[in-house]
Amino acid sequence: IGDSMPGAEVLTGGLDSSLEELSRKSFFSKIPLLMLLTVMVSTVLFYLAMTVAYLVQKREGDLALLKTRGVGTIHMLRLYGLEATLITLVAVIIAPFLALGAVALAGKLPYFAESTGGSTLPVQLSPDPFLAALGAGALCLAILIVPPLLGARGGLIVHKLRASRPPDVPFIHRYYIDLALLIIGGLLFWEFQSRGQFVSGGLFKDVQVNETLLIAPVLFLLVVALIFMRIFPLLVRFASGEAPTLVHLVAAAALVALAPLEAARQLDQADAPQAGVAIAILAAVAAFYWAAQRSTRPRSRLVFIILQAAAVAAFIAFSPLDSDELTFLPSLALLAIVPLQVAFLAAKLIARTAPVWLSMSLWRMARNPLQYTWLIVLLLLATGLAVLSTTVGGSLDKSQRDRIL
Repeated sequence: IGDSMPGAEVLTGGLDSSLEELSRKSFFSKIPLLMLLTVMVSTVLFYLAMTVAYLVQKREGDLALLKTRGVGTIHMLRLYGLEATLITLVAVIIAPFLALGAVALAGKLPYFAESTGGSTLPVQLSPDPFLAALGAGALCLAILIVPPLLGARGGLIVHKLRASRPPDVPFIHRYYIDLALLIIGGLLFWEFQSRGQFVSGGLFKDVQVNETLLIAPVLFLLVVALIFMRIFPLLVRFASGEAPTLVHLVAAAALVALAPLEAARQLDQADAPQAGVAIAILAAVAAFYWAAQRSTRPRSRLVFIILQAAAVAAFIAFSPLDSDELTFLPSLALLAIVPLQVAFLAAKLIARTAPVWLSMSLWRMARNPLQYTWLIVLLLLATGLAVLSTTVGGSLDKSQRDRIL
């Protein structure tokens, strides 16, 4: 306008500032959507990985049988490649039109009602959706073909050996990848707490999204899911009455954490004898717990459990619960030791007298809990995605009403 109409800069000066303000608002408004999109893509990728894992596991027996009978890799590629190609081809043809229809119908959502007047969004047929569908189809084709062929590493005997002795520890736990992700998540949380925002740079220019902090919600959900993967097998073995490993873990964590924390708290108050009393009570709890686990007679075990309860009650009376102290959570774990032992003995008794369908189901889950873990992790990610979607929707709605930015 300024080039075609000399002197129009006076009229368009306010327009430029309004456009800059609109651009800044649009930048800050898309940050929640980027977070939501990141979590959504991560959940879809995890679902894809889980599907591939189950597909490989299901076809492993057939592939091992074919390999035992002399079928080569090329023949298996032809056999499974035709099926995968047909499935992928149908999806590639239909997906762009479904995407265009979904985008057009999005105009009827409440968020676009003011702009579209309740009608559909205008869409234009372009090659971009078809190229994206081709790329996704090629990826899905490779996922459907390559992992099953790589999973056929041996014949039928090797397959039956692997099925009879399923791995107890996945590679994520074997190499402590979940603990490494937990440390990284803690560092990202500390950085986010220090910054207090997802953007970096100046306030009105050179503002950009910090991609490292953008993946923080995904990493937090993944860490929670991986930690649950460690706890879930212990819960299953505990509920089936097979192993009291969960009780041992809670007892060890409570005693190891409480002893130094309580001693340090008493020493800070310049009361060394009280610190000695606290450590002596905790030592008594540990001794009674060890004796109860080593006991083979039910009556003697019950006696030691009662002694544990008395020692725990003495410690709580000596050091009452205080939510502001660091000893609060370890004290709660200490209180849970005796109920968990009683619950495990009850679960063990129920497993012996329960119906066959229940006892066999618990035994099967306790024998190979990893095959159920992936589905529960997916449920955790989907729940986190739903909560984040609700939060982002409320934030955008509030931002649209109040015009805070």
